[in-house]
Amino acid sequence: MTKYNRIRYVIAVNTEADNAVVAAYKVSSHYSESKKFENGRTRYAFQTLSNREDTLRELNLYKRSLPDIKFGSGGAIAYINN
Repeated sequence: MTKYNRIRYVIAVNTEADNAVVAAYKVSSHYSESKKFENGRTRYAFQTLSNREDTLRELNLYKRSLPDIKFGSGGAIAYINN
């Protein structure tokens, strides 16, 4: 099982605003796609199963920030394991 098969939520943060949460979506790996590019990197796409506002409230992230999340080496992805 690959890491992306275990992803349940995609959370978007604004790193310029102390990691303010701007969106959150529940996703399903059953409806995901992946594509490997010439540079060797793989990109994933997920189908959302929820409304942004509903998911923010469900995860208690509405009008919140996540200042403790660290993005390694300037990367755009950080995984939260719960």
